[in-house]
Amino acid sequence: MKCICCNKEKITGYNGVMINKKYICEDCEKQIKTIKIDDPKYNFYINGLKKIWCCGEE
Repeated sequence: MKCICCNKEKITGYNGVMINKKYICEDCEKQIKTIKIDDPKYNFYINGLKKIWCCGEE
């Protein structure tokens, strides 16, 4: 299983979150929780989250 944002493979025992059958790794989850709108990576995470609701199975 790969993270919908960063495409990293899930590591056994490594936490993250599943939303709508899509996986977000713990690192991306932490970034999403704390990122500011003026951060250069903001759009990267927004686009990753859009994949949860906008895209079919990948």
